[in-house]
Amino acid sequence: VTAPAREITLGTTSGDITVSAGNVESFRATATSGKIEAEVNDAKVFHAGTTSGNIRAEAGKLEKAEFGSTSGDIRVETEKFETLEIGATSGKVSVSLPEETGFTARLKTVSGDVCYDLPLAKEGSSYVCGDGSGKLNIDTTSGDISIKGK
Repeated sequence: VTAPAREITLGTTSGDITVSAGNVESFRATATSGKIEAEVNDAKVFHAGTTSGNIRAEAGKLEKAEFGSTSGDIRVETEKFETLEIGATSGKVSVSLPEETGFTARLKTVSGDVCYDLPLAKEGSSYVCGDGSGKLNIDTTSGDISIKGK
């Protein structure tokens, strides 16, 4: 799908979802067995979830975004965000952000590695980058977590 829209809701049982859109109020995509690839300029609400498939999302600004996968990798690239919630049972999570981004992160993995190349300061159980204004939560069971600057 390539279209401007206020609201995009897509779902598939066995197939891939590929979307390119401008500014959207709400984006929701779910796939049981397939990948989700989405590019949006800005989104107020963004939700992508798969049971068995990878998720790749690129955005200018995300206000409230949630990503989840039972068995698949999640890759998110954004210029700015307010809240990012990412969960993966069996898959790695990669987030690419501008180096000047400010956020507070909670990064949790049961059996995976956490790596980052942004200047993060550990404060208790959280990591803070810049002014700490955005909220980033990443939780994996058996997957690596990577936060990269771009």
